[in-house]
Amino acid sequence: MTTFNPVTLLQAAVPDIEPNGNGGWNFAVAPGRKKGVGLQVQPNWATIRCAMSSVRDELPLNSILRQAAWPGGVKLAFTRSGLALRAEIPLLTQTAADSAWTVSQFRGVLKGLRSATGLSLLADADEHDDCREAGPEMLAERCRAAGWKAEVKTDDEVHVPIESRSVRRVVSIVRRAKVLRASVTLGGSDLVHAGKERLQATAHYMQRASSTLRFVRAWATGTSADPAEMGFECVLALCSGDAPLVTAVDALAMACDHFGSEAEALLENVAIAQQYLNCFGHIRAEAPDTVVPRRASPVIASELFAATQAVP
Repeated sequence: MTTFNPVTLLQAAVPDIEPNGNGGWNFAVAPGRKKGVGLQVQPNWATIRCAMSSVRDELPLNSILRQAAWPGGVKLAFTRSGLALRAEIPLLTQTAADSAWTVSQFRGVLKGLRSATGLSLLADADEHDDCREAGPEMLAERCRAAGWKAEVKTDDEVHVPIESRSVRRVVSIVRRAKVLRASVTLGGSDLVHAGKERLQATAHYMQRASSTLRFVRAWATGTSADPAEMGFECVLALCSGDAPLVTAVDALAMACDHFGSEAEALLENVAIAQQYLNCFGHIRAEAPDTVVPRRASPVIASELFAATQAVP
């Protein structure tokens, strides 16, 4: 087995990368730009961070809606000094296909950073694009080979059932242009009927939760006034190997194990949401929720608060 050289892999994705003297690397978000991006390599993972020059004063739900459009799985993450852009990349190098995917994923993250910082996206004509490897039947077969049940739906989505703390959930895998998106939806129809307090508490919790997770970010659709869905997702470059898909499904299962039921408790129970918001007085709720609260469970509320403190 050949020795993995991360420098060679990183330089293939980001030619101007250079050591920063602290065991990591730095590079510019775009050629000629001074915006520094830090990259740290841990065993099997690379973490990319970019400080925010300015932070919008916006509701957590708005932040999640905004980041859901960024390529490469780039997300807003809480740090000890405030919000920053972050993305995690699994360093998959066991096969040539894995290494090619890792380089493509790096490039996708760079696009996401450019999008998040208001720069134009890079051209992607040179990226690997094999339709046969990303067709729904092929994706389902690769999931079955990994040991999961997988079914292709009429809209070409691949559904992979998972068990999370005795709760049955479904990972949806779908191709979008030159990427794959694997996602789990939380709350179901509860999102439509939730008031603003519950939505903002859930969104803030989801944002902090994704700060603690690798390769996973919170997502939402719709608008802040009329949200449609919310959950966790992984955004992947197209892949001809199985490892990226396996990593994504495993990461989503872990996200649901640690945070799924708690997020849904906030979404379902206004009393728990209010107690959570009281712990974070800076979160603005645009209007009070008029739903008569059930009695909040102090155990659940304290667990929700404790989980949000585990921020790297």
